[in-house]
Amino acid sequence: VDHRGRRRTKLTYPKGPANDTPDPKGPMPTTIRNQLWDGIAVLSDPSRMGKQYLRRFPDDDSLQAELDYLRLRRELLLLLLESVGRRPGELARARVRKTRELSYRKLWLPTLKKRKLRDPEGPVPLGGGADIKLRVFIEKHRAALIDRLRAAGVKPAPNDCIFLCSRKGTPLSERSLTKEFQRIAAAAGVNQRAC
Repeated sequence: VDHRGRRRTKLTYPKGPANDTPDPKGPMPTTIRNQLWDGIAVLSDPSRMGKQYLRRFPDDDSLQAELDYLRLRRELLLLLLESVGRRPGELARARVRKTRELSYRKLWLPTLKKRKLRDPEGPVPLGGGADIKLRVFIEKHRAALIDRLRAAGVKPAPNDCIFLCSRKGTPLSERSLTKEFQRIAAAAGVNQRAC
């Protein structure tokens, strides 16, 4: 009975959920995240490459340089997806110049979830050592790819993009990076939806 004399019923649930979860929940279980990292190793194995793919390379050093770049690009993709919690399509729009201006501590990214006439952009902080690995990738591995392609007579057009095609040196599209992530998931044997 309340202070006005009205009768009220209060329901209680003895088996209700706990106030706090014991572990923070990520977008996917840790076991699947680990499988994705293993999938990169599978994709980097030269013995899994088809004969047609292998014929593109004049020698083993050229093949190894290609596989090394692809492995590093895939590792950076997973690291950034995990670090900033964004979609592959958003990472496809990340730019080298803006990243350098932010001293590699933040990544300037658009938000594609709430599509508008002009996608909102802004800096996203990098954590967990992602800033250092991003800097090494851009300054060392991306630059080495561009130099290697020029030496082979290819005219790369990176257009200030971080993620480049290993054969042409052109930016990877949103669709290409999404397919890359799906390729990693397939190589890892992840059958459920990985996001």
